[in-house]
Amino acid sequence: MITKELIRNSLFLPKSVSFQPDFIVRARKIYCYENVFLGNTQFIDYAPVYIGKNTGFSFNNLVITSTNDINDFNRVIAK
Repeated sequence: MITKELIRNSLFLPKSVSFQPDFIVRARKIYCYENVFLGNTQFIDYAPVYIGKNTGFSFNNLVITSTNDINDFNRVIAK
């Protein structure tokens, strides 16, 4: 069973970051500062995600850090 502590440790989330069971991450790097809330949010990234202090996500958020080249769908553009 995956616990919140295992998720927190694998993502290097500070103790002041809280998240709900519906938080989903398919991410390489997420950097959270203090007092962040991650609820009902999905992160799909090809580039690092930086979440500032006192930020909250809820109500079906989807954060995607990439797109594809319109002329070559195999080329991913991320920033």
